[in-house]
Amino acid sequence: MLEKHFQTHDLIAVATDRPDELTVAIAPLWLELIREALGSYTGAKNIFVEVGYGLAEGKELYRYLGGKVLYLGCDEVLQKQRIIDRGDEHLLSLLSLTPGLEPSRQIAENNHLSMTEIILNGNAENTIEAAKNFSSTLP
Repeated sequence: MLEKHFQTHDLIAVATDRPDELTVAIAPLWLELIREALGSYTGAKNIFVEVGYGLAEGKELYRYLGGKVLYLGCDEVLQKQRIIDRGDEHLLSLLSLTPGLEPSRQIAENNHLSMTEIILNGNAENTIEAAKNFSSTLP
């Protein structure tokens, strides 16, 4: 699809250089895929959809996914270092497209969303503990 519409396979370049065109091109398909996936679940379930980019201005994917936001993040310096350590430097340009903690808080407040924050600045053991604590709050 990228090649056909944008004459490239580089999703990162399209997302950073032509974000509005990307939204127009993929939004209907993405929403249909989410609808199909969520339609297969029955009964009471906790379903999480990772859409950090979807909080960005003009995206507002939370409109389709309920009124709750689970923010998982760490400070920007640590986030950049983790990306570099993984060998994914090509992803650094995407950081500016995804709202950080403060903008996410403001988006949640402005749109009457419930936001739970899990800050992952610690080591793996702290992350596991945070996940367990969060899990214990779920119905």
